[in-house]
Amino acid sequence: MKETISIICLALMFIHACQSKARVPQSETQNLVIEAFVEKIGTAPRVGSGVRAVYQFAKYNVTKVCEGEYPQQDLVVDHLMLYGDELDRFRPGDRVRLVVQKSKKIFTRNNEDGFRNASDKVEFFYIGEKPKLLSPNCSPCEPCE
Repeated sequence: MKETISIICLALMFIHACQSKARVPQSETQNLVIEAFVEKIGTAPRVGSGVRAVYQFAKYNVTKVCEGEYPQQDLVVDHLMLYGDELDRFRPGDRVRLVVQKSKKIFTRNNEDGFRNASDKVEFFYIGEKPKLLSPNCSPCEPCE
């Protein structure tokens, strides 16, 4: 069952990436690789994506942009959930590497206090994969285990 859900969610991510690029000029969509510290994690949806895309918020303090451009220090990411609990092991203060897609469109817009309010205008959504936890001795923007 989990394998089926994984395949469906990966397909959703692929479709989202393709549709975003098809609808939005290249200058308005961009993949980013960022290193950051976790500031806070939003409420876990406890369900995965399926019929509709399910996201969970996380807020990060950016320390290094490894690929792409991101001029701000704080970053709010909509993480696409495969199972609904992928961010459970992350805690504020954890150092992570993120792969995110900057997009003007998102399948399902969420709002949550401390991340985004219904009245907030969003120029770009940052849609992310599950972050990679980095060890303290990992060099910035370099592969590490």
